[in-house]
Amino acid sequence: MVLTPHMLVGAAIGSKIHNFWIIFILGILSHFILDRLPHWEYGRHIKFTNLTHKEFTIFSLKAFLDLGLGTFFIACFFYGTPDYWYALWGALAGILPDGLLFLFIFLLVLFDQKINWLEKYYNFHKKNHSPENKNSLAQGIIVEGLAVILSLLIFFI
Repeated sequence: MVLTPHMLVGAAIGSKIHNFWIIFILGILSHFILDRLPHWEYGRHIKFTNLTHKEFTIFSLKAFLDLGLGTFFIACFFYGTPDYWYALWGALAGILPDGLLFLFIFLLVLFDQKINWLEKYYNFHKKNHSPENKNSLAQGIIVEGLAVILSLLIFFI
């Protein structure tokens, strides 16, 4: 799943639960639950352990644009409200599992370093995803769109 839906679901959790520890735990759990659903990703068919520097740069640009979009939405909905820091914390927890993947790939591609626990986490995260053959573009748009819509509904309820 791309980052923005993960961020918005985490922000929705944070906007309703004002305990940073619970937000953190539920935000991370939400990430893995969402990844079990059929979804689309811009890096879905990339073999991350064999990326070139150019492929890594393109992937990183997409990820940072996605991160910026999610941050923009959260700022639009929550900046200046009492829920702002809770929503931001939830969004961070919602994308932390992918942040660890990015760290693994970053170290591997740019420094040719495999950190053992990050590699184990990478394999765990990869196995947690819904099977690739169950992820069409249409399904991904629908599922991720529903996650965004549900998050927005939770924001305003």
